[in-house]
Amino acid sequence: IAKKVSTHTLRHTYAAARLQTLDHDGQPISAYTVMVELGHQDLVNLQKRYGHLINVRRRSPVLEFISHD
Repeated sequence: IAKKVSTHTLRHTYAAARLQTLDHDGQPISAYTVMVELGHQDLVNLQKRYGHLINVRRRSPVLEFISHD
């Protein structure tokens, strides 16, 4: 990777991706779940920063490679 990437950038990318991803059953990952994963205390900051992504959902292509056995 030629560009320097900070841990903050990785954290932001993770949160954005999680909020846009559907789980195995096609259900959206909840904002509350992402809040807990990030260690936030409330949803206010999460919604301010990522609110525009909460309704943009898609099934993760990674899930296609995970076995459901």
